[in-house]
Amino acid sequence: MVNYEREISMRELISICLTSLALVAPVAVHAADKPGDFPVKPIELVVVYPAGGGMDVTARTFAKEAEAILGHNFRVANRAGGGGMVGHAFMAKEAKPDGYTVGILALGSMLNQIVSKNAPFTKDDFDPIGFINFEPYVIVTRGESFTELMDKAKKGGPNSVRTSVVTGTLSTMVVDLIEKSQGVKLQRVPFQGGKPSLLGLLDGTVDMAISYYTEGDQYFRSNKARAVAIADTEQHAKLPDVPTLESLNVPVPGATLGAARFIELPVGVPADRRAYLEASFIKVLKSDSTKEAFAKLGMTLRPYDAKKTAELYGKTYEAIKELSTTEAK
Repeated sequence: MVNYEREISMRELISICLTSLALVAPVAVHAADKPGDFPVKPIELVVVYPAGGGMDVTARTFAKEAEAILGHNFRVANRAGGGGMVGHAFMAKEAKPDGYTVGILALGSMLNQIVSKNAPFTKDDFDPIGFINFEPYVIVTRGESFTELMDKAKKGGPNSVRTSVVTGTLSTMVVDLIEKSQGVKLQRVPFQGGKPSLLGLLDGTVDMAISYYTEGDQYFRSNKARAVAIADTEQHAKLPDVPTLESLNVPVPGATLGAARFIELPVGVPADRRAYLEASFIKVLKSDSTKEAFAKLGMTLRPYDAKKTAELYGKTYEAIKELSTTEAK
């Protein structure tokens, strides 16, 4: 006959011994390990621009896929204002480093604020843990070609053509480069995001808008607006017939002027939670369902882990600093 009382007692003893060893032995945190106490409530994805824009669409698509794959609850919070400055300051200085607040941010725009805008935060106030994709700015009109609009600006004189700029973003550098290379002076009308700037184009507030494909797709398909140039050195996969600004004699740097979308945490998130979030988010971004969901939006994912994202973070900072210095001369 089996002595069940003795069998249970031995199991308990083994469990106690293993627990004791765990308390004194160093614990290696594996990227895929799920902390026992995390997450137990929804994880907030902070977007620093208004709802409906490219960053917002990115975050909401990611949240939907992450919920299905990871089984956690995610919610998107729009903390807009100051061209992203309000949300960036929140992530840098106010967000709790507990893993429940995650930023889905545009790398170039955020770093541009640090370089050019005397922001109340530095690049070291952010902890980049993943890269999503790069989407270049698209120059949009109601119908004129880029060349026709520039001719209008030359004939009409300074400020005869109005363009949108999103305060605190690299869209201002796009306008700087266009003005310098084309010998024109455009009237700049500030907006809080790419989507509002497109609505300003449609209602006649501006003659040219600087936004993203994901923000303007519905207007391109309905012929309410026309994409006339890509602010990159390579053509857009969804706009194969639209020329690059480089081909229109506007010397833009490659893969810089647009949204390099990345995932970041407030500095100081516990190591086990940080590792788990990094591994989980990369798992989501590499999944076939997520790739398909973003492909429908015209986006190609480029998942990077924390190490590679940190390298890109540093290189982009130096590139924007150099571009800012060049344009200031």
